Amino acid sequence: MAFIKEESEEVKIEEAFRVEHKNIDEQKEKVVWIVGHNCIKWAERRAEAAWEPNLGLQKTSVHWLWKEDMRWSQLLDVVLATGVRPDVLVIHAGGNDLGLMRSVDLLSSMKKDLSVLQKCTDATVIFSGITERHVWRCGEGPKINKARKFVNSVMAKHMTNMGGEFIDNKEITIKRRELFGWDGVCLSDEGNDIFLRNLASAISK
Repeated sequence: MAFIKEESEEVKIEEAFRVEHKNIDEQKEKVVWIVGHNCIKWAERRAEAAWEPNLGLQKTSVHWLWKEDMRWSQLLDVVLATGVRPDVLVIHAGGNDLGLMRSVDLLSSMKKDLSVLQKCTDATVIFSGITERHVWRCGEGPKINKARKFVNSVMAKHMTNMGGEFIDNKEITIKRRELFGWDGVCLSDEGNDIFLRNLASAISK
């Protein structure tokens, strides 16, 4: 897992983000990075096809970063590879880990990694709640969905405590099949529109 176990590792992470920036007073745009697995790829494509640039947000520059089938343990490396320090960092990940590891272990990694990213980037961190799926990688649907709800509930409280934001994504439900794509995991255009509205609302705060 992506734990920071030694002093040298934390220093390495901080060094990766040590880049030059304009004076805060001179910055004209809020820089936002949205990071996650495949669902972020399809959200980006929907945004490019049907939405105004930067999700219609004024003085905001939105960047998308996704990794195919990304697991939570890969998150730090994916973000560190950018070498940037955004004003807002949105994370949509963790769904691919449900059923493959204990919820308490996943939560431990989530809390620690998000705290590291907040410290290193000085960004406002937004956790986008794990969405429902018709198909899960491992385990029975009802059992995994129960774990999903548990993880989201804990993360909602944690994000408040760490001064971040939480997006519940509760409108995206398997009761509405039209919100999902052919694989039952990624979202359809209609589902992505809801997802993008949630992102825009959280970023604009």
